[in-house]
Amino acid sequence: MRPLWLVALVLAACGKPPNPPPEEEQKLKVISEPAAAGSALMQETLTAAGPVSAVGTSTAGNLVMVAEGRVHELVASELTRRSLYAEGSDPTSLGQVNAIIPRAKGGAWLAGANGLFVLEGSYVTHSPVMVGMGPVAGLSEVSTGGLDGLWLAATNGVYRRQTAETNRYTIDGYGEAATGISADPDGNAAFAVLDGKLVVLTADRGGGAPAAAEPPEDVGTVNAVAAAKGVLYAATSRGVYRWIGTQTPPWSRFTLGDAEAVDVKVDPVTGTAWAATAANLLRIDGDVVTSFARPSGASGLTIDRIGDLWTANGASLLRIKAGAGGAAATFATDLKPWLQQRCTSCHGDFADVVAFAPKAESALQRVRTGDMPRCTGGVPCAKELWLQPADYAVLEGWIRGGKQP
Repeated sequence: MRPLWLVALVLAACGKPPNPPPEEEQKLKVISEPAAAGSALMQETLTAAGPVSAVGTSTAGNLVMVAEGRVHELVASELTRRSLYAEGSDPTSLGQVNAIIPRAKGGAWLAGANGLFVLEGSYVTHSPVMVGMGPVAGLSEVSTGGLDGLWLAATNGVYRRQTAETNRYTIDGYGEAATGISADPDGNAAFAVLDGKLVVLTADRGGGAPAAAEPPEDVGTVNAVAAAKGVLYAATSRGVYRWIGTQTPPWSRFTLGDAEAVDVKVDPVTGTAWAATAANLLRIDGDVVTSFARPSGASGLTIDRIGDLWTANGASLLRIKAGAGGAAATFATDLKPWLQQRCTSCHGDFADVVAFAPKAESALQRVRTGDMPRCTGGVPCAKELWLQPADYAVLEGWIRGGKQP
């Protein structure tokens, strides 16, 4: 086993907040409008081998869950057991699994009380990355940008693994215990929960340690953090906080009718966030919140590759059909004609699958928010002329289906 290089680094000190800024400088947007009532979502139930203790997804977007200490992956509508392989001093059980996330090289990472584990193919194996460190409460992996690497929230600090190096970060004025971490896929920013407090980390363009900053107010108890491209979310006892570094102000708080947000996840395709309270599931799309009844007794939350939500109740896995469906779509037959009708008069390169594929998620975001397609004169259309979800389902379906040529 190769030794790890542990380097203790100190981020920019947060300290006490500076004097209040002038009143005209708004640091936080409060969104308190009541949530719209959504129509009932269809559900289906799968039965696990025992009480489900954790749910997440793999790189392929498949559901991964732990029941009775054993890992299962949903493949072709079947829950398939993945065996834990141990040799020598490797742990023979995962312990309590706190997080399951996609792994950059395929499969999934599982953060357990007995260490960090890798789901790859038919087996789960112990990773040597966290040997000698505390149990992992959360993790996030980024392959690009200034925050690239595997980030781990452990009982004795925030760690970042890059190739053969593992760095530990601390922040002046905070304790070491970290209970959550989530970085945006572009590697520009991350939410960390350190000493029970929410901190936003931003990449140092010079390649040094990330900078750390506090929210503009006390956010209460932080229950979960999540991220998508350019946006970070935190579920707290005061609602859901959102950070978008390119907006003014960068911070927003969704009050959720004074309900506590116990979990939050983000659909990586659409950027839509889903928050859970004791009674409801709340879809956050831009500044619009839509409320749906949360299944009684539900625990845990994840989003699969087609946008459906998964939660658990004892040995029952509940699939909440919130996505666009799994209909296969190809670029040549299904998507290209749609793009030629809607987009290529302004974006000629969209007619080529190689050129369009890396821009697809951004294009979907712009369509969903009414920025595309434009009206006469190249200006955004009035809201009543925006495309509706059924109008761009082929684009979303093509992305979720793996961007087939």
